[in-house]
Amino acid sequence: WSSDVCSSDLFPSHDKLPNYKNVLLLQGPVGGFFQQLSDYWVRRQAKVIKINFNPGDDYFYPDNAIQYKQSLHQWPNFLRKILIEREIDAVFLFGDCRPIHKPAKSLCDSLLIDLWCFEEGYFRPNYFTLEKSGVNYHSSLTHTNPASLLPAESKHPLINYPKRFSQMLWAGFWYWLANVTQRSKYPYYTHHRELNFQKAIWWTKSFLRFLKYKITERHLRTLIKNSEPNSYFLVPLQVHDDSQMTEHSDYESVEEFIEEILNSFATYIKQNDLGSEVKDKIIIKHHPMNRGHVHYGSFIQSLSDELGISDRVFYLHDLALPEIFPHCKGCITVNSTFGLQSLLHNTPVITLGRCFFDKPELTFQGQLDDFWKDPGTVNQEIFNNYKAHVIATTQVNGYLIS
Repeated sequence: WSSDVCSSDLFPSHDKLPNYKNVLLLQGPVGGFFQQLSDYWVRRQAKVIKINFNPGDDYFYPDNAIQYKQSLHQWPNFLRKILIEREIDAVFLFGDCRPIHKPAKSLCDSLLIDLWCFEEGYFRPNYFTLEKSGVNYHSSLTHTNPASLLPAESKHPLINYPKRFSQMLWAGFWYWLANVTQRSKYPYYTHHRELNFQKAIWWTKSFLRFLKYKITERHLRTLIKNSEPNSYFLVPLQVHDDSQMTEHSDYESVEEFIEEILNSFATYIKQNDLGSEVKDKIIIKHHPMNRGHVHYGSFIQSLSDELGISDRVFYLHDLALPEIFPHCKGCITVNSTFGLQSLLHNTPVITLGRCFFDKPELTFQGQLDDFWKDPGTVNQEIFNNYKAHVIATTQVNGYLIS
């Protein structure tokens, strides 16, 4: 988090964050971001307390941290005690759906303490999210009416930050290594995602599959790029254990989501393809962060064969999205912010989970079975106003890896 990003006029609403005397940091993103956040508050004369929950947290925040080594069951009472005894007036955390973070919302509300939540950027790259009280479907944006927003211009020039994949990779590696080699230091800790020796195998698979699909999927990417406009429905998959799936949707698995999509699409094809004039196809895009963990190829192929639509279903891993969107008729997502990118590229969206931008003025409000027939159009004026509002009130121009 560079010093220019720390400048107070780049926080939500382009206003200075309140002055706090006692700040509590819970779990942050992997890397040194929360250490720099601590330094920022110290420069503002605040007393900062950090709670670590595992050896990875210790690695990136080694000094002056409280090490919580008790069970999750005991955690709410422990947190309440800290909040009261240390006279905390602001809490910062990354991801409000982590088990260790869930009690913070109600406790902060009851004690009149400000809760600030970080998350990946709703608009990427060059932004991360910082909101008061909650993010994603817990965001205050959930209650915003896009049609009521007036045009707005940014008061600040956008700073472009280079991709920091290698930094993210090394931060993830050291966090993982600390946790798998020193697990006994925190015997009761359970990570919100899988964090074990198996993860090294998944990372290796991910790299090898990236190289493989770069070659084997080349012909499909070329086919799509050379196809007619509005030929495909795009279905971006989400990480199987992401909170967007586990907390903000009713799906038990990604497979269940895929099954609903393909069954509905097959029904549409059978009802409307009698004259062979319906040329619609589906692109199912694998999430890049899940490349080494799971593979849905066999499942998609088997179900597509069973439904008689295998010639219309394409399963790909890496796509140059600006080149793909002109060929897309619509986008079907659970609740991913990928939907915002689709709207930005004038591609209609339907969301099948609970989502802060699922609004009548922005997304398709009917049933999935009807979306195939007529996904509608994107009102770019309303979307542009909404985008400006989201950036002005929830987005920070910067990066979370440091």
